[in-house]
Amino acid sequence: MEQRIENYIDNSLENIAPLLYLFSVAGGIVLIIIGIILILKNRKTPNDKMKMIGMAIIGVGFLALFSGFIQY
Repeated sequence: MEQRIENYIDNSLENIAPLLYLFSVAGGIVLIIIGIILILKNRKTPNDKMKMIGMAIIGVGFLALFSGFIQY
């Protein structure tokens, strides 16, 4: 019984794996865009915290994008 459940879970995850990679790439692109918006939005007022948060979001977005491309 345990083997059947394990096989079912393995097969289910194998079927959705390409979709998860696509979500990783799409999520990375969205995070990069949000980070750029945060950096450009605070151009007028020098808010170093928001710029740092924007750069961190861009970094995570590039990592997600890179990870999605490598795994795909």
